[in-house]
Amino acid sequence: MRIAFLTGCTENGQDGVGDYCRILANALEHEGHKTALIAWNDRFVEEITSHENGLRMPRSTPEPMKQKTALAWIEKWKPDVLSLQWVAFAFHPRGLPFRFLQTLEIIRPLISKRHLMVHEIWTGADPDTPLKHRMLGIPQRMLIRRMIRIWSPHSAHTQVPFHQAKLKTALPRIELLPLFGNIRPTHLDRAPQPTARHTRNLIVFGTIPPECCDGAFFRKAASAAKAANLGLSIRCIGRSGPSIDTFIHTAQAYAPTIRVEEFGQLNPDNISEHLMNADFGVALSKPQMLSKSGVAAAFDEHGLPILCARPGPLPPKLGTLPFFRVPVIELDAIDSSILTDCKALPAMSKVDTVAQMLLKTLLCS
Repeated sequence: MRIAFLTGCTENGQDGVGDYCRILANALEHEGHKTALIAWNDRFVEEITSHENGLRMPRSTPEPMKQKTALAWIEKWKPDVLSLQWVAFAFHPRGLPFRFLQTLEIIRPLISKRHLMVHEIWTGADPDTPLKHRMLGIPQRMLIRRMIRIWSPHSAHTQVPFHQAKLKTALPRIELLPLFGNIRPTHLDRAPQPTARHTRNLIVFGTIPPECCDGAFFRKAASAAKAANLGLSIRCIGRSGPSIDTFIHTAQAYAPTIRVEEFGQLNPDNISEHLMNADFGVALSKPQMLSKSGVAAAFDEHGLPILCARPGPLPPKLGTLPFFRVPVIELDAIDSSILTDCKALPAMSKVDTVAQMLLKTLLCS
């Protein structure tokens, strides 16, 4: 099959969905399929670049020119499947890409099989979000439903049970497709750990949301560690964001039981080594959104049991394969036995499994 992915940006390491498409495309290539990436709104190029396995169009390019260029490229490359990777903000800076929908209407007759991957739905779908976000979500919700009618996909996926439930009326056949990590394991076997260790190593990876600086996770983790007579070393890696100082300051109230270190941005191999030498990963996402977290997927691929830093129940589907093979522990369930008995697993890449699941759906649609 010839499979093309349509997304916003494909700059390596600068766009999560773009990285997702590239990694998945490579796995599909290994299965013998031809793939290509189309970047519709790329902020990292200044002019249109077209080549055999891709098309990149700058954000500043007028929409009529994008339409003309994309149509010519699609007619030349002739994809059997075009996979629309939906994030509203990827196609418009305010998340309202109405003109892009006109393009989809023009492209649709050229594609024999249309696939839709919904990475995000509308802003404010969660009732706990602020009013201004819920207000923006009103036109976004209308837009995504119109997009579904126009694109009329033969098959559709999302990574989040919450999104699946919200879209069921518009997309009755939408299926769940698990996420893989953007950080591949450098090796599969973990180094043996001394049996009498008195410290557990925890990893916080990526941007720290302000909601995780209220101390709830530290209180729970410190209580469990004291009961188990253990210390906790928390290593923050990657782009931690502006809340890192507050996060570290909040943790100081739980010293010496908890010690936090900031390592900053690292290359993928160094990140993988940190994950392979840790005992637990700390998930900063809301539990109901854990399945769309690339960080949680990276923890899973590296065999790290996952501790949820934010309150709330985990959707039942997420506690089983193919989503997570490692234990995922809700905040309220963290206790001394978790810290002492829950062990890391050997690493295992998930992208090939996800590629096979996608191919099965595409071939049957």
